[in-house]
Amino acid sequence: IEGAHSLKRIKEMGIVNYLLVKFGPIWNFPIDTTVTRNRYWYLRKLPLDYILKEIANIFVLFLLIMEVVQKKINIGNLTFYYDLTQQVFMGFWSFTSDLGLLSEQIYFLNRFFDFWEKDFPTAVKKYLANTKTKQFVRVNTFKGKDIIAKNLKYRYPTAKNYALKGVNLQIPYGSNIAIVGQNGAGKSTFLKVLLGHYTSYKGSLKVGEYDVKQYDYNSYLSRFSILPQGVISTVWETVYDTVRIDFENRKYIGKNLTPEIFSAYTLTKSRQRFEEIINNMFKDKYTDVWEDIFKKLVYKNRASQKVIDVLKQVGLYSDIEKLPKGLFTYLSTGFKDGVSLSRGQWQRLHIARILYDPGEILILDEPTSAIDPLASFKLIDLIFEKFRDRTVIVVSHRYSTIAKADYIYVFDSGKVVEQGTHKELIKKNGYYAKAYKEEVKRLKG
Repeated sequence: IEGAHSLKRIKEMGIVNYLLVKFGPIWNFPIDTTVTRNRYWYLRKLPLDYILKEIANIFVLFLLIMEVVQKKINIGNLTFYYDLTQQVFMGFWSFTSDLGLLSEQIYFLNRFFDFWEKDFPTAVKKYLANTKTKQFVRVNTFKGKDIIAKNLKYRYPTAKNYALKGVNLQIPYGSNIAIVGQNGAGKSTFLKVLLGHYTSYKGSLKVGEYDVKQYDYNSYLSRFSILPQGVISTVWETVYDTVRIDFENRKYIGKNLTPEIFSAYTLTKSRQRFEEIINNMFKDKYTDVWEDIFKKLVYKNRASQKVIDVLKQVGLYSDIEKLPKGLFTYLSTGFKDGVSLSRGQWQRLHIARILYDPGEILILDEPTSAIDPLASFKLIDLIFEKFRDRTVIVVSHRYSTIAKADYIYVFDSGKVVEQGTHKELIKKNGYYAKAYKEEVKRLKG
């Protein structure tokens, strides 16, 4: 994962749990390998601690025998003092052993909670601290739940002016909604508030009967399918894995992710098997860790037909077939046989991810900005037609692509200034109508 930009995207997509479970073992692999290697060499090949204990015992026994020979103590005293030193040694060895184990566990826990913090926004923590009740509503489904904003206001912490200045709107469940407006109009800010990323807002924003900040954060995000603004580069995944991210992520919502889960032993299903592989590696039976171990441990299922189908729907499968390892090609040149995709290919790939396992509410912020207009029309139409039983919210600068939306909200300066169907807005001959006509004129050349 490269840089703060990627961490921001990960939080926006709500896939931290997925990444923790999938990459936690690999993340801890070097540490677990070192621990296993030390155990192998020192406890099996060279039991250093045992040798040190015996040397200490012999030295103490020698001193006590010398005391007996010099008649400073008798045999009874020798036995007493020897037993006493044994208890001291045992306590010392036990203390140092526990200290080393504690140090190792603290290291694991610190790494775990450092990354876990990325999953819980600071604003939510502040809300928890300032709220009398700390019981959050767990979400199982949003089917049938409308989205209602009343006098919604939000200001960024470092800004003087509000980005949202009293937004009022209602989005019925199962409708296809488009949000349009100039840059800085408040469109993306509204989506981030809706997704629970910003909770220090004023007014009301409800999904169903509860306000957004009353929901359990992880379970809330799991009911969305999210395509944030800009290109998302899942450079840590293969094509196949990227399409299935949302599907896999939903498996871990509500799971008790304890530090033990992130042990590298989970790659082999048992600690004994892991130690056997690592010990063989240090016997020179394995020459390359990544090639000979990880590729044996991380098992890849055969690609499902559904993955192929959604890639075909977005017009990407023919490109994927040409890649060095097809669906199982890594999406970064940092991997052997890995590739780099174009901006348009990335957007198609993540639209395929949403098609593969959609949530009840789809959020797409400029989903086709890097795709040519004709293909963009087709993809937006595909999404609108395919998800008539879900809520779809599309933010776009391309007015012509969202003409088939059930309802359109026009944002300007943090407010909803126009709303209605495409035909209604054209008749009003306001901002939307003028922008739409200008765009169509440009497209016609």
